[in-house]
Amino acid sequence: DFPIFRYPHDLFLPRIWALRHNVTAYDAAYLALAESLAAPLITCDTRLATTSGHRATVELVRTR
Repeated sequence: DFPIFRYPHDLFLPRIWALRHNVTAYDAAYLALAESLAAPLITCDTRLATTSGHRATVELVRTR
């Protein structure tokens, strides 16, 4: 079993708004959550993995 936790997005709206110039709101929500939890964000999205302006650790996973 893999535990799944849900977090209300409204707590992160100020940070999501602050990131709006660098990433989409959708990506900003993940970045804000990763920053808050001090957890790495794992993605296959090269653009997200190489963006700046955030404090999250982003790990790029390459697919075949």
